[in-house]
Amino acid sequence: MNNTQTVAASQEKIFELANQLAKEFFKTAAKRDREGGTPLYERNLLRKSGLLALPIPKEYGGYGAGWPIVFKVVNIIAKADSSLAHLLGYHYLTVCSTFLFGSTQQYKTFYEETAAQQLFWGNAFNPRDSGLKAVRENGRLMLSGSKSFCSGATDSDRLLVSAQEENGEVLLCVLPTHRAGIVTEDNWDGFGQRQTDSGSVKFEGVIVYEEEILHKADGEQKVFPTVRTHLAQLMLTHLLYGSTVLLKALWKNQKLI
Repeated sequence: MNNTQTVAASQEKIFELANQLAKEFFKTAAKRDREGGTPLYERNLLRKSGLLALPIPKEYGGYGAGWPIVFKVVNIIAKADSSLAHLLGYHYLTVCSTFLFGSTQQYKTFYEETAAQQLFWGNAFNPRDSGLKAVRENGRLMLSGSKSFCSGATDSDRLLVSAQEENGEVLLCVLPTHRAGIVTEDNWDGFGQRQTDSGSVKFEGVIVYEEEILHKADGEQKVFPTVRTHLAQLMLTHLLYGSTVLLKALWKNQKLI
């Protein structure tokens, strides 16, 4: 088998796994959306599947899949459950943001631990939301305030966080979700997609260590921050397309999953 055939076979296995998960999610998707809450069982299925490491390079323990494959997997899940596709898509977006904004050593560390432990990442990122402040006190960096609409924060293992510093600059960091002082809240009043684990996240005197602050090391290539915005829009496009296909199938009483 040549390299092209090997890659194709690997892609087929990934899509087969995604379709198996989609079939399982579809069984209870409507009921769970009515009830809301955290899809803990389904999130754990994603953890066990290994797909959380899909875009992480093979040298760091992941699948090494390119973005077209990542988008396709999100699309497959969206045809069964748009909330879980949303969670998975934002996981991919946040963990890969460490490559865009962090140093080589930082994203290598985050990639390796995510792949090894199948960590689920959540979002507390929106830089336009200035409700979270970063202040240095007694030589320590502390976060206090809140961030709104934090998709995937509940039941996550890591949070990608943006905060406003005293000088007006935006600070980006990665924190363990269960660090002392971090409180995730289920207070997003939405209709549909009630299991995206969205809501606000409160930070009450949360300590941030220097190695958790994302920054490019001197001499490293700078990447335009807009790259992340484009990835986010592409992710949502594939999510919405998958959801539209599902709605059309349900409307015509067709079997999709």
